[in-house]
Amino acid sequence: MKRIILLFGLLVGISINSSSQYVYKYLYTITGDGVKQKDNHGDLYLSFNRNRSKCYEADKNGYKIQTGLELNFIKTKSNVHVYREKEIQLNKLYSPSMPSSIQEAYNQGYNLMKSMSANRWGFGGSVTFLFSTNFDRLNVQGLKGTVFVYKYVTQEEVDDIPDQLY
Repeated sequence: MKRIILLFGLLVGISINSSSQYVYKYLYTITGDGVKQKDNHGDLYLSFNRNRSKCYEADKNGYKIQTGLELNFIKTKSNVHVYREKEIQLNKLYSPSMPSSIQEAYNQGYNLMKSMSANRWGFGGSVTFLFSTNFDRLNVQGLKGTVFVYKYVTQEEVDDIPDQLY
């Protein structure tokens, strides 16, 4: 009886912590001027929590990348699921009684993290992910109008493509 209860608890724990992973293959970029071009962007691995209220950049094994984006579900509009970059609120990490030098260090860290994200995607401000109804298409959009276009592929399709051609 104890084994059955333990097994049941284990199965429930696994299902609660389960997430789904998607691999998106980079197709092209559309600049703010509407020009379609091919950039040097690689595949994008994303994992969603169970109810898809959050998604985050992951490695090939589905583990969250420490410096990757974390996005929150905002709404579904015209069959497009909208996720927006999670705002980092460093002001909650320190109190006004802390020395100003520590508060300044937190602010510098926050600004550095925001600029790293902006530089990676080629635009400033927050990043918005727009998914099609069945999550097979993804547009990564920034404030300056640049859009990176991706399509869902299976892990087998990614593994079948060589990293380098001779």
